[in-house]
Amino acid sequence: MSVRGDLWAFVRRHPFVSRATLSELYGADVVETLLQQCQDRLKEIEVKGRGPCFADEHEPLGTLMDLDRADAARKYALRAMGREAVLASVAPGFEADGELLWKEAWWRIWVDPGGCAPEALGFIQSPPKEFGDEVRDLILTRDAGRMEALARQVERAWGGGARVHVVHTGGKLYRVARPRERTARRKAWKPYGPDELESHIRERQRGNHKRSLMAAVARQMDEVDWGLLVEAGNLPLMTRYELAYLQTDEAGRMRDLLGRLEALGTAGLLETARSPMARDRLE
Repeated sequence: MSVRGDLWAFVRRHPFVSRATLSELYGADVVETLLQQCQDRLKEIEVKGRGPCFADEHEPLGTLMDLDRADAARKYALRAMGREAVLASVAPGFEADGELLWKEAWWRIWVDPGGCAPEALGFIQSPPKEFGDEVRDLILTRDAGRMEALARQVERAWGGGARVHVVHTGGKLYRVARPRERTARRKAWKPYGPDELESHIRERQRGNHKRSLMAAVARQMDEVDWGLLVEAGNLPLMTRYELAYLQTDEAGRMRDLLGRLEALGTAGLLETARSPMARDRLE
């Protein structure tokens, strides 16, 4: 396959991949030339905190909702498994947030986005259905304090009997979860072929209208905005000033956070709670 064809195939497997990531994989000069050659088949979206991102022209905007997890899986794979493994990977994967062939095994990378209890995560509520000797599962988390809880939830909910590594993205910390063997939940994993890959991409491109509406807002948010939104959900009925003060007491930084909270409210993601009705009338 030509380099141009290889780039096009990679973008189809990695929707809304950033220009920075493509430059890291292919080289900035090569990427600039290839993007110009493929521009009639690409769409370009500016995502806050990531810059220009590229996808197949048929890719729905709703796929942006998976971008943070897919990007985390991709960055970890590039650091731990190398460029060649990432070039042959797919993110979002068939089941996990990123999947790739490395060292004669099929690796599934699941990403903990935080912001909710570990037992409420999608890969805990709906564990993988297929396991096999050729499959390795790895869970990434940005919060080292969640590692033990994630490992316990995997041992409780998953089957397969194989070890699952829970890894902290910021360092070398990890935990090993050992799910029990559950024959009722074990289905032999089979390698994916070109037909399964094409079916996976086309199914994803059918899209979802609600996710696309949400993604129109999400593209305007960076990691700090998401963190504030999570804090507002975890600590309801706090004022914007209180939410900002929990992050910093430095004046300039406070103004920035208050502006971000104002923007989240304007986008309809935060609302002002109504004052409770008095039960007893005061004289």
